[in-house]
Order: sequence, then structure tokens, then C-alpha cells
Amino acid sequence: MRRSLLSLWLLLAALQLVLGGTWLVRNVNTIPDYGDTGDYLQLARTLKVDAYRGIAYPAFLAGLNELPGAAGLLRGAGRGGSSKVKAGVLYLQAIQCLAALAALLYFTRVLLAPAEPRAGPRWAGTALGVLLVLLLFFDPLVVHFGLSIMTDSLALSGSLLYCAALAAFALGTGRRWVSALLLLLGYLLTASIRPEKVWVLGCATIATLLTWAWIARRAPPAERLLSRGRALGVLGIAVAVSATVFLLTRDAHDPGNRWPVRDSLVHSRIVFPHVTEVYEHLSEKTKKRLPPDKAARHDTDSIVGYRMINDATGASGPIRKKDREEAGRTGRRPSVELERREMLDEIAGVVLRERWLPLTLDVAKDAVENVAATFSFYVRLALLARRGEVSVADGTDRTWEVLSMVHPESSLRLVLSSIVLVLASTLLATLALVRRGRCGPPLERRRLLLWVPLVAFVLVNACAFALRADMVHIRYMLLAHTAFVALALRGALDWLLAERTRSPSST
Repeated sequence: MRRSLLSLWLLLAALQLVLGGTWLVRNVNTIPDYGDTGDYLQLARTLKVDAYRGIAYPAFLAGLNELPGAAGLLRGAGRGGSSKVKAGVLYLQAIQCLAALAALLYFTRVLLAPAEPRAGPRWAGTALGVLLVLLLFFDPLVVHFGLSIMTDSLALSGSLLYCAALAAFALGTGRRWVSALLLLLGYLLTASIRPEKVWVLGCATIATLLTWAWIARRAPPAERLLSRGRALGVLGIAVAVSATVFLLTRDAHDPGNRWPVRDSLVHSRIVFPHVTEVYEHLSEKTKKRLPPDKAARHDTDSIVGYRMINDATGASGPIRKKDREEAGRTGRRPSVELERREMLDEIAGVVLRERWLPLTLDVAKDAVENVAATFSFYVRLALLARRGEVSVADGTDRTWEVLSMVHPESSLRLVLSSIVLVLASTLLATLALVRRGRCGPPLERRRLLLWVPLVAFVLVNACAFALRADMVHIRYMLLAHTAFVALALRGALDWLLAERTRSPSST
């Protein structure tokens, strides 16, 4: 029975690799058409960013544009037919995909125990390790974002490096200088590409060290794995990288015409989509600016909501140069920004007073979905297939639309095969956990401690985005998704390769 299931699982895995490889070959040199893609190309021309963007990715694109044959990347990536544009796109996609492969290889080597058959040649264990890495790489989301002019693929690679290298450096697995260098690289890559990750990484690092310290206090001295020197080394790397990122971002900062992050957070997490629910409690001034029909439109879509607030406060156009210069001299915000903030703060205050419990439950629900990103994405895909839409506060429909835009049939086959493999592996991994709990040896304490940085990062990141916006988006949870798939696949191999336990009656 177990041998038959192993053959079936390997058949599903082979199908996933074939479909993934075919999809990659057919989609390479085509840039997925996300709205942020054009923004990053524009930022690469100016090398000036606002509070929402990191400087590293625009600088990366600008550097690619200088490579031999890549000139023209910033003018029309994926849209033109010249060989120069194609060369630039290939450079970008090759670097992002190779970075993902390397990060996955290091991640699985540090955090996942080798999958060793109980009988068979020695090379079989290595082959299974390579298979695991390739299956993770050819996950539809991982390979799709590897081809995109978006920060998500490199952010995933940096996050994988950070989690694995922090565990290896602090707990003393492998060469210390190698893990320190990779920790520095992963931290710097992730923080410089995505500004919000500076805070996520900082909180995750502190949470990790505190957790390790708490566990160490309850362990015998001989079993304490984290030394004070290594903990200080981790904190030193975190402080140095964070300071470097802040300095680089400050030198390249251009506020532009986008809302300040604070106003955006208040609107996207508290105000939207609750205006109609608290409309009767708003001031007459706000009601006059935002009549019932406009309030109803505001609550239909977050982007529409931004526009409605801008129109209501006279901030729908660019802030005049004169007003911005005056604001720079006086240190006060332009009057239109002050009026917008006044309206946002009033509505947010009413929502927090009248709808605090539903809002709190919604934040908790989003945080849980962000942690369980894989199942959340699969369920939302099923809803999308059944109803044709998910919700206005969801990125699943857009992600699927772009992923399947060029070759919809092969994309559908790849996604379906991945879902079947992951769900089957999850079931087998659950059986492996049950088997280990009943008759298997407990997991090594060191191996459990290795996973603390990953768990901390996933939890902090999930809560941060749940507090940031009323949205569940797989793009921002790629690490949680990849880590779960890795555990499911590895757990399935653990069950499939285990020796059949002999019952007492058979002896």
C-alpha cells in the first residue's frame, strides 16, 4: 500500500515538474502585466522613491539596463519586439529565478531534515532533496513571480535566506562566517526591497531571540544552544542593516503626490469599507462633502475610496508647487492634506467607536488567513472559479488573471496539479505526524529551535498586513505559502519512506 502511494506521489511530483517546466519555457521573456510594473520601471529611471517603495529594486532594474544587450529594458520591458528588450527581460528573469533556486536550496538544507530512504542507494537521498527544491520552485506562485518585474520574488529569496541563516548562525549549524554573511545578505535584500519589511524583520528578530532566551532558561546549561555573543552578533547585524536601509531611502526619498503612509493606513484598515455603516454618526460637514451615493461608492472598492476622499477634500489633483514649497518652509502640510486627514480622522474615530468589535474580528480573521496563506489562496481560487469573483478586498482574482494571461490552459493545468499535490502531501504529512506521536522518536530539540525565526517572521508579517489593510493578498504572504508547501512535501516523504510498523501479532 505504502509503495503504491509512493509511486502515485512520485507520479504527481513528476507531472508537476513537467507542467512547471513547460509553463516556464512558454512564459519566459514575457513580463506579467501588473500595475506596479510600470511604476518600478519609472522609478528605475529617476532612482527616487516614496515611502511605499524601497530603492534597491529600482536600482537593480537600472543596473540591468546597463548590461550588454539590455538597453531599452526601462522603456518597454515585455512590450517591444527588439532583441535588446528581450535580453534585458531574460537577464532579470534569470537572476530572479536563480536567486529563488539558491535560496530554496539553502532553506531546505538548513531547516528540513534530509529525506533518506530506509533502503536503497545513497544517491537516492540527494535526488529526493533536489526533487523537493524543484517542486518548491515550480510552485505556480513562486515561478510566476520569478518572471515578474515586481519585488515579490527577490523578497521571498531574501526572507528564505534570513530565516535559515539566522537559525544557522545563532544555533551554530554549519560555518559561522558563511551563515553570518548569508544573514546579512538576506536581511539587506529583504529590507531594502520592501520598506515595511524593515519593521517586520526587526520585530521578528527580537521575537526570535526572546523566544530562544526563554527556552534556554528552562534547559540544562549543557543544552543551551544560543550564546550571548551570537545573540549580540544578530542584533548588530539587524541594527547595521536597518540603519543602512534608512540612510539609503532617505537619500533617494521623493514624497510625490501619494498619501502619507499614516493616512493610507487609517483609510485602508479603518475607514474602508465602513463609511455607510456609520454614516448617520458623521458630522454634517463630512456628510455634505460625502453624500450617501458617494459614500456607497466609496465602500465598493478601496481604490475608488481613495478617489472619493480626494475629490471630497479637493486633493484629487497634484499638490501645487507653491503649496508644497510653502509646506517645506513652514514644516506644515499643504491645506488639502490637512483637510483630508481631518476627514479621515473623523470617520476613523466614529468607526472605532461604533464598529470596534467587527473591526477587531476582521483583523483577527485576516491575520489567520495570512498565516494559513496556502489554504486561504486555494479557497479563494475555488470561490473565484465558482462565482467569478472573490471580494473587493482580495488580490486572488488579479493574481490569477495575470498568471494565466498568456497561456490560460497550461496555467490552469499547472495550478490544479500543484493544488492536488499539496493537498495530498498535507494529508500524508498529517499521517506522518500522527505516526511519530504514537510510535516514532520525538523531533530533535535543535531542529524545532531552527524553525523559530521562520515562525516569528510569518506571524509578525501576517499581523502587520492584517493591521495595514482590509485585504488578504498572497503576494505578501509568499514566505508563509512556500514554508507550508515545503513542510507538506517533506512530511509526505517522511510517511512514504518510513518502514511499516510491525504489529505485535505479526511477531
